[in-house]
Amino acid sequence: AEGRNALMLAAAAGANRALHALAGLRVPVATVDGGGNSALHHAVAGQASRETVEILLGMGVPIALRNADGLSAEELAFAQG
Repeated sequence: AEGRNALMLAAAAGANRALHALAGLRVPVATVDGGGNSALHHAVAGQASRETVEILLGMGVPIALRNADGLSAEELAFAQG
């Protein structure tokens, strides 16, 4: 979707070192792309590791945000199996 930022791209790729660097820069964590997806949505859609998800949660990425399809990141993860 349009509007992805560095945090979302790093999350989708499971690039944990990049996520730690972005955390140090205090990037905004509650942003969403054109489809309403947060970095956490991108992490689970990209099947990133548990560590990636934990880093994002530690950064304060909201877990309850819903995308344009009405799904939270948790629901998206369950839907993907």
